[in-house]
Amino acid sequence: MRVCQESEHFSDEKKKSKGIGKMNLDEFYKTLLLYSVAYFPKFFWGLIIIYIFYLLSNLSRNIMLRVCQNRELDRDVVAFFAGLAKAVVFIIGIVTGLGTMGVDVSALVASLGLTGFVVGFALKDLFSNVIAGVMILVYRPFKRGDFIVVGGFSGAVRDIDLRYTTLEHEGQTILLPNSIIFSQGLRITHT
Repeated sequence: MRVCQESEHFSDEKKKSKGIGKMNLDEFYKTLLLYSVAYFPKFFWGLIIIYIFYLLSNLSRNIMLRVCQNRELDRDVVAFFAGLAKAVVFIIGIVTGLGTMGVDVSALVASLGLTGFVVGFALKDLFSNVIAGVMILVYRPFKRGDFIVVGGFSGAVRDIDLRYTTLEHEGQTILLPNSIIFSQGLRITHT
């Protein structure tokens, strides 16, 4: 008798367990509505914060453009600093908005730091050229048209940008990385 009762009990449990994993459509919509009502304010305010920081990033870019143009800096330097200001403010806004939505941003911030380190290490030569280019454009040790000699290269300066200084000498065009110009001795003949 006991064996029969246990087998009947087992079959009842088996019947009940078939319905546990399956949710009918009404229950699904009720659950969806409950989660929507619970999480909508967080999601809404997160989007509002991201949008506000987007507006602030554009404002910071415009402020940087005005401030740097009033100081008569080179247009490449102005564009670089304005873009940098916009990117930094917008990234802060995205992290803040995601945190407001309930996303755990500590792992995101840590991964951004690690990614920044890896990318910085991989692109150190590029960054050194860009930083040297900014320093050349800000301090202006030479200008377009000056004749310069750096290491084994010489020529008239045709263009200066963030990565390279373009020289022309005897019909040849020489692209000289700015880090070389900034780190080695430089002889300038002003025109």
